[in-house]
Amino acid sequence: MLVDLDSGTYFGLNDVGGRFWQLLDEGQPLGQACNQLQAEFDVERDQLERDIGALVGELVERKLLVPA
Repeated sequence: MLVDLDSGTYFGLNDVGGRFWQLLDEGQPLGQACNQLQAEFDVERDQLERDIGALVGELVERKLLVPA
């Protein structure tokens, strides 16, 4: 669960999204995070990349993630 402190809005993440957030917090680059997620979850790489891309886009749009 992520919280936008400015608006008080909560943003829920599923297991894959939560793990992705954890990997980013550990400092892993996007590509390495996707490699780790693919190793941990039963998901095709192209589907994983689409889903992670959509999640990143939404988090950036909501200002919960700032690209470096």
